Amino acid sequence: MSSGDTGFIMLCSALVFLMTPGLAFFYGGLVRRKNVVNTMMACIGIMGLSIVMWVLFDIPFLSAETMPESSVISDILLFRV
Repeated sequence: MSSGDTGFIMLCSALVFLMTPGLAFFYGGLVRRKNVVNTMMACIGIMGLSIVMWVLFDIPFLSAETMPESSVISDILLFRV
């Protein structure tokens, strides 16, 4: 993977990360005043969950070549490439 590909993936991840609070404000404008905080906190919770899922699932996929050869995930990823 070249440095340009890695930079593009990091840029896209940052844009998605910035899009989530914007979505929270959009959803906050669609509900009644008493439900705004609940709706925005739900979006922030989803943002935190997406960070945890990215760390657990996407980082091992980015380094498929460094995985052991007997790994099922590395076999699937190397077949896909």
